Amino acid sequence: MSRLTESEIHGLFEFTLKKYVRYKDVQVELVDHLASAIEELREKNPDIGFTKALYQVYEGFGIFGFAKIIEAKEKALVKYWLRKVFKMVLGYFKPPLVFGTVGCMILLFQLLHSGILPLKYLFFIATAAFIVSAILTISHQYIREEAMNEYLYMKAFYSVSYSMLAFAFYSSYFMDDLFFWMTAWHPNLQIVLASFITPLACILIYLVTFKIPGMLKREFNEKYKHILTVS
Repeated sequence: MSRLTESEIHGLFEFTLKKYVRYKDVQVELVDHLASAIEELREKNPDIGFTKALYQVYEGFGIFGFAKIIEAKEKALVKYWLRKVFKMVLGYFKPPLVFGTVGCMILLFQLLHSGILPLKYLFFIATAAFIVSAILTISHQYIREEAMNEYLYMKAFYSVSYSMLAFAFYSSYFMDDLFFWMTAWHPNLQIVLASFITPLACILIYLVTFKIPGMLKREFNEKYKHILTVS
């Protein structure tokens, strides 16, 4: 099989860039696919030129070109990070972490039920935690701005991160109205729900703000160390 030269591989990267594929991780996958397809064409037709073979392969992507590939890749990465976050959250409801999670819920219930911690103060604390988390997440994004703009892998992570933070924020923000409505059913129902939602929101904030970014950096450096290292 006729292997592509280094110059031809470079030409494939330039071609993907001209076709508005700005993410380097997607470029690598596309170049690998294009190179394999061109080599197969050359095996069947040794006289075919590189440019003609490239455009013949590109025609197979249809009228939308690489756009569908990028869209599918982004959806796949978002699902990847959602599954990873969900799995990590579930870890706090399995031994041994579940004992700490349940312990925090029981302690919070006792504090709320006894009046030591008024419910309205809990809303302020939750809001403050969200603000701090949002600031830290934005700062992480700013530090890794180059990587986020150039790698779909990184962009998908921050997309999921902001979705998780938004969920944590709105869970706390709407608790006041929701609990007022639920008090008509049972006076302690709002306290029970607050004792469950608040630790869950805190787990999400902790994972998105501290635990996952460190893991992201290690995974990213390992996966793309031949292209770029995260600061």
